[in-house]
Amino acid sequence: MRTLVYLLFCLPILLTSCDKDEVSTYNGDIVGTWKMEAGSGAGQITTSFGGSEFNSDLTLLMVQPTTYEIEFTSSKQFNVSGSMNMEMTFDMLGQTTSQVVNMADIFSNGTFEVTGDKMVLTANQGEERQEVTIVSLTDTNLQIEARGAVTRSVGGATSVTDQVIDYFFVRVN
Repeated sequence: MRTLVYLLFCLPILLTSCDKDEVSTYNGDIVGTWKMEAGSGAGQITTSFGGSEFNSDLTLLMVQPTTYEIEFTSSKQFNVSGSMNMEMTFDMLGQTTSQVVNMADIFSNGTFEVTGDKMVLTANQGEERQEVTIVSLTDTNLQIEARGAVTRSVGGATSVTDQVIDYFFVRVN
């Protein structure tokens, strides 16, 4: 379960979906330090085991307080610090399960590149890449959305998690 939760959050850094017709707001510079203020997500987990398939809706909600911060530098580096807790709730076979999970290492430090409303983060550790959408960027607020699917096979079971995670940040400096 811990591995599944870690994989759910490897799609780091994000908050609030937008419709395709919605116009993103860019009135600020991303360079600086940003503290995560809120986070939520939703998705679906599909697990296949022994010829059967099980589907579960998934919701994620950040639990306060959080110390998670990300710094974007002018040299296109990003550095993360702190941690956050997320409450993960899912229904499986008619039973609802909720648990609070500490996310100390959502993403390691690395490099970033911004093109339009897309930002690609590449982790130094393992060269993991994640594309996110910048929904809104002002001098004081940053709103990011991540979408993705993670497939994991363990002990004869295959689990696919398809989700959207959104995060709101406020500028620290």
